[in-house]
Amino acid sequence: MALVSCGEWWTSGPRHEIFQIKVDSIVVADSVGPNDTLFIGLRGIITTDACASFDHYDRVRTGGTIKYTVYGLLDDSKLCVATLVLLRKTDTVLAPQVNPTVITANNPGGLSKTRTVLVK
Repeated sequence: MALVSCGEWWTSGPRHEIFQIKVDSIVVADSVGPNDTLFIGLRGIITTDACASFDHYDRVRTGGTIKYTVYGLLDDSKLCVATLVLLRKTDTVLAPQVNPTVITANNPGGLSKTRTVLVK
């Protein structure tokens, strides 16, 4: 009697997946001058097991809004140990020309974080 494979019904090999990171807070000055550079900090937790890291963010700027969506990369081909991996990215943009400007971080599940910056 020969053994016959029914295919791989379990996950085989390492996973490499892009996923959306939840932004817990936006760090930004309350107000800026019309010629100032705006520094926008995006903070959160990427993972608790060291299998993922920051990959990239998308920024959409229209009128009085700046919207971010932040992505991570899951890579479980490396050693995954209980380690907190934090999101600590800072974006530099030209000063907003619309007063006020609303900065939004789109989060998984439709929940978003917002901060408002006044242009003085």
